[in-house]
Amino acid sequence: MLKKQELIVVIGACCPDLALWQFVLDEAVQAGLSVIQAELSEKGEAFHFQIELRGSWHQSAKLEIALKHIEAQSAEQGSLHWMRRSFENTLSNYLPYQVEVVSLVKADLILVFSQFFNVKGVKIKNMRTQTYLQPTTQVPLQLTRLTVWIPLDLNLSELRENFMILCDEYNLDAIFDPERI
Repeated sequence: MLKKQELIVVIGACCPDLALWQFVLDEAVQAGLSVIQAELSEKGEAFHFQIELRGSWHQSAKLEIALKHIEAQSAEQGSLHWMRRSFENTLSNYLPYQVEVVSLVKADLILVFSQFFNVKGVKIKNMRTQTYLQPTTQVPLQLTRLTVWIPLDLNLSELRENFMILCDEYNLDAIFDPERI
């Protein structure tokens, strides 16, 4: 559990090998920050990573100094970005829900989902999309998974009904359930 005086540091990078990933992790450990979430994936000939860390202001500042040094040394080796934000315990004002949608491959679905939830005041905490071939027919399908935070004052049944109507309009199969913790 995060304390109110703790900060969150989010770091993202795209690089040709794992050296930058290892440098950033090492500096985070040296600074005394804790990893909340980390993702690493290979994209063609490059690696992409994102790390979410937590720690005190002093620990965050120490890491940022190291990140500036790493960024200067590895400018031609990839891109490194980070941001710091204060911790706000806003989860108590939201209901976490999982949304899963399967469809034929449609390029605009991510935009459609983003616009739908943004207009309703729902926060998208995580969105992942992947395509795959349906095993028996070899038809390309798209699977999109979202974790959304729904404000407590929003009418949940109306939101869910509107989302299902949207899915019917686009011929999508969807699940809209409370997040399992």
